[in-house]
Amino acid sequence: YRKIIEKVIPPPTLEERKAAALRAQSEALRYGVSGVHSCETLAEWDALEALEAEGQLRIRVHHTLPPEEVEKAEARGIELGQGSERLWFGQVKLFADGTLGSATALLHTPYSDDASTTGLQCLTMAEMQERIELAYRHGGDVAVHAIGDLATTNVLDAIACARQKFPGPKRDRIEHVQLMHPGDFARFRAMDVVASCQPVHLHTDMLVAEKKWGMDRCRYAYAWKSMLREGIRVQFGSDAPVEHINPLLSVHAALARQNPAGEPKTGWLPAERLTLEETLHAFTAVPAWVSRKEASLGAFAPGMTADVTVFAEDLSHLAIEKLPAVDVDMTLVGGEVVFGR
Repeated sequence: YRKIIEKVIPPPTLEERKAAALRAQSEALRYGVSGVHSCETLAEWDALEALEAEGQLRIRVHHTLPPEEVEKAEARGIELGQGSERLWFGQVKLFADGTLGSATALLHTPYSDDASTTGLQCLTMAEMQERIELAYRHGGDVAVHAIGDLATTNVLDAIACARQKFPGPKRDRIEHVQLMHPGDFARFRAMDVVASCQPVHLHTDMLVAEKKWGMDRCRYAYAWKSMLREGIRVQFGSDAPVEHINPLLSVHAALARQNPAGEPKTGWLPAERLTLEETLHAFTAVPAWVSRKEASLGAFAPGMTADVTVFAEDLSHLAIEKLPAVDVDMTLVGGEVVFGR
């Protein structure tokens, strides 16, 4: 589709990409986001690298690349696990399935509202394993999009096989993990694979999940508390630009298990609610570990780099329904004030 579109609309120039990145950076810092894990290409890397050279890159970016660009990047001196304190390349991004709304998330058993389908498999198991091995061979880790329970199972299987060929510590993550097979909780923990989730999806996905997956399966949907109880590392993010970059929207979803209107009143599967401390840990310490920066980032403590968000109100003493509207007074990156209200 990209090639078809670019016949009519040419790809943006480097300067256009730089301008877009600056606009996105401004928006992120306004909402207190001091660092992001991006899922882009070499073209976006070039824009960010140019901004850094000009002294305009304020935010920290842990960049991922598609597998087809790994060797091209290496030929240019851009290597997995390498970069600066503001911009580095750490993971290869893959796709195992589609999405919930389009009924293309890959399931072990058919959809509850359409018995003719179990979703879409984006890569064969051989293709997925080959791409994971590519990342390992070049010294990196993987971030794999998987929303359905079978997609997640397949990714764990492929990672396990690839690790047999390339042993050693890994910091892989599965992106979204919106539906888990009960048997995979223990595998996540045993393999130390990170569940990278976006709680804000719950705001719009609850009723869709009930319809398409049924309540029996939904017991294992967006199951963040169960993941933590099983000892799984849970990472949170926004999924911007699919969702708004404001992290407090996800904080609200994780704590309330409700939509912004306060429905359902008792929370959707309320046993899966998280505490504020658990939620903030998933937004800070775990992403720092995944991006191999835990020695300097991800904690507010002596000796750590001062990437700090100052909110206008104390989140721990605020009614949950008021969380999404809290302003950010100040954002610091490396001790420098990069946004002030």
